[in-house]
Amino acid sequence: MIKDIRWNNGLRIAYEKMDSIESVAIGIWVGTGAIYERKEISGISHFLEHMMFKGTTNRSPLDIVSDIDKIGGKINAFTGKEATCYYVKVTKDHFEEAADVLVDMLENSIFNDEEIERERNVILEEMKMTLDDPADLAFEHSEELIFGDSSMANSIIGSKESLLNIKRAHFIDYVKSRYTKDNMVISIAGNVEEKRVVDFFEKCFSKFSEHCKGEPVFNGSVKSSPIIVNKEIEQSHIVFGLKIPRLEKKESYALRMLANIMGGGMSSRLFQSIREEKGLAYTVHSHYVYYDECGIFRIYAGVSHENVSTCIDEIIRQMQLLKDNGITEDELVIAREQYKADLIFSGENPASRAFVNGKSLLLENTVEEISKTRERIESIDLEFINSMIPYISNIDEYGLVIITGKDNDALEAYH
Repeated sequence: MIKDIRWNNGLRIAYEKMDSIESVAIGIWVGTGAIYERKEISGISHFLEHMMFKGTTNRSPLDIVSDIDKIGGKINAFTGKEATCYYVKVTKDHFEEAADVLVDMLENSIFNDEEIERERNVILEEMKMTLDDPADLAFEHSEELIFGDSSMANSIIGSKESLLNIKRAHFIDYVKSRYTKDNMVISIAGNVEEKRVVDFFEKCFSKFSEHCKGEPVFNGSVKSSPIIVNKEIEQSHIVFGLKIPRLEKKESYALRMLANIMGGGMSSRLFQSIREEKGLAYTVHSHYVYYDECGIFRIYAGVSHENVSTCIDEIIRQMQLLKDNGITEDELVIAREQYKADLIFSGENPASRAFVNGKSLLLENTVEEISKTRERIESIDLEFINSMIPYISNIDEYGLVIITGKDNDALEAYH
């Protein structure tokens, strides 16, 4: 059972007791990410996440990681479009020690100037990795097409220019405005008693303001398609991307199942047609990602340069077949069982539960039991899932990105 614990100061805890395991996952979620950033300091959420590991008034950078290593734990963090999460996994006996490290990082980071410069260089190298990875680059450009100049198109890592602009004062101001009690969620999943959780966290984050400042800007014009980038690479990368409006939970679950049917596994339509039957690609898949305000449906394939046009034509053909004929009962059963299996696997993993519960409470202000999610999935019948197909089946509405070799001259029709 998941408990939604709330205090008068705005802090919220998603607490799920898991008696059958010996570990606990602790996640501290903050409602800030790329969509809340000004252009001149884009990437600051991600940069700040890195800096939280670079020393506090109580711990050196080495102390932060060694204090977790000493108790056999694993610590990390990640930044997304809408939220940032700091988390640790540890055995249940060391709950307080692990939680203390996370809280110390968020409350007492010093943002040393030398560490800032050192980490800036690390992130610039990370940026080069993205530019050197054509698949990552294709997804970056896809978001430009899908979201245009709205804040949803903001790069999580930022730009070289914006990274060079960010100074210590920016971190301090950003923490003050975004790391606030009403904009945070503590998510606990595992074998730890509720009293231990409450006793520890009720005295934390007293330094933080109670109310968050700053809102995302979702409005923006959409760019024309396609984007074609020529690079010295051995394989071409194709991404079709489409913005999906904000949906209810059951509708989102149905779109995730459609993504699975089209390109989610080895029995999916795109995998069978493009890889198994035609041998055009090693990797082909589709996926649905949902945010608080909207979602993305994308199709990706990695193919040889000479097969780009043939692969695109086959993707278009498969989407037209979906539009014309819908899906079958057998496909629905497979997709439903795979989704239910994913839920079961997640339910046995405290880190997965902490992630799902924390993000849900932060962005939706509610948490849902696995049993309730399972009921929603079970209620998706053939008529309902086929009614969701118009959201994704009009291929003319997709933005197309192609990253291909410099000698590929077979793409004039897509310019």
